[in-house]
Amino acid sequence: MENNNVNDMKLGAGIITMSVLTLIGSAFAVLGCVFQILFKDKIQQFSAGIEGAVLDPMTIAISLVMSLILVVSIILILRKKSLGVYIYGTIEIVSLIYNIIMSPENIIWTLVGLIFPLLMGFFIYKKRAIFGFGNKNNNIQA
Repeated sequence: MENNNVNDMKLGAGIITMSVLTLIGSAFAVLGCVFQILFKDKIQQFSAGIEGAVLDPMTIAISLVMSLILVVSIILILRKKSLGVYIYGTIEIVSLIYNIIMSPENIIWTLVGLIFPLLMGFFIYKKRAIFGFGNKNNNIQA
């Protein structure tokens, strides 16, 4: 009966909105990585005179994998699975650490990039009973 009650609960506009925006951003990231892999020679030829524009295949691969894992976690969150929340949190922390290590001069943009994950965390916290966190007997008001 409790499982059926969770299925009847709604995720809320905040989680759905952040999920859609994250999926759109991840789709652009995946497409960008694929285009960088497919047109690597032309991009390197075009950016030959630009300092710091070297395409590292490992960086592209890491970005692609992290984007795909993020998509999987969002799909699991939309299906009300707590595993999606864990994966989402883990991949965002790994992404934050990776960005700080790879480009410490862009720390401001890294911090700006935390806005979406923090908002998503807030919305998930408000609806935590759906994912099986916290007190399961509380009513969901938000």
